[in-house]
Amino acid sequence: MRFLHFFIEKCRARAGNLLVALGLLIGGCAEDTCTPATCLMGSCVDGNCVCDAGAEGVNCTQESRLRVLGEWEVGDICRQNSTVYNVSITAGADPNAVTIDNLNQQDIPVSAVVDGLSFTIPDQILGQQTIQGAGGLDTTAQIISLEYRIDPGGSNEVVCQAAFRR
Repeated sequence: MRFLHFFIEKCRARAGNLLVALGLLIGGCAEDTCTPATCLMGSCVDGNCVCDAGAEGVNCTQESRLRVLGEWEVGDICRQNSTVYNVSITAGADPNAVTIDNLNQQDIPVSAVVDGLSFTIPDQILGQQTIQGAGGLDTTAQIISLEYRIDPGGSNEVVCQAAFRR
């Protein structure tokens, strides 16, 4: 009986649930699925890889930003005017950081952050204006949807809807 109690406690500690632990009694208690060495860009916590910002995958081996790097065609709607132009997205200094060149057809690099399928332009001052925005990535259609705001100061804020396509 003491062995059964030890086995249930061991599985409960790993699974966090007595019913799951009893179910595991029949099939055995699963071993940890990771070690600190197998979580390339993350940490092993209770047998599971917890990825650092900008990393993903079972063993945190993939950079989230890799899927957005490169050349994109952008369809922009700002103040009910539509424009099509090209941008280039390059890797930034941090694993989840990117730089967008030519956003809104302005020759000023814009910093952005990719976290999984989220795409964020944090508040930043570019020349005489402030820009910020947020959106997401549709991996199936290969589209980044982004709403961003440009504030040149005063009451002339411009809100733009952009769709980046490969």
